[in-house]
Amino acid sequence: TALNEIGLTEIRVQYGAGEYQPRSGSRLLSNGRSLNVVSYRFRPNLVEELKNAEVVVSHAGAGSVMEALRLGKKLVVVVNDQLMDNHQQELAMQMQHLNHAYCATPGTLIEVLKSADFSTRVPLEQERKGVMLSIMSEEIKRVR
Repeated sequence: TALNEIGLTEIRVQYGAGEYQPRSGSRLLSNGRSLNVVSYRFRPNLVEELKNAEVVVSHAGAGSVMEALRLGKKLVVVVNDQLMDNHQQELAMQMQHLNHAYCATPGTLIEVLKSADFSTRVPLEQERKGVMLSIMSEEIKRVR
């Protein structure tokens, strides 16, 4: 499977209010390794989960993206390419253009993870964090 190729040993999934609910537990993969899956609908605070993550795969919500970047995490932003007037795509593409994160869609996620070279990503500089948050806050207000 694709997870074999990536070499993951554990994934942690917050699946939200969606219909699909991943099963938690250990799975034996075809290469003989096991993959531990931890899934939950919501956590009131994801900071501890993010701090412990090696790589963060996130939807393209401004808060989620900024929190992962603030913590200096390797980040892949997954855009819902079915949305109209897609502000999430704009944010994800800009983060990729600035070399802060990789951008993917559900259909390209595995390929992006396999080819990602996180050593080429640039951490979000401390002085830019405040500027980015201000810009994103204004964009969110404009969309509402």
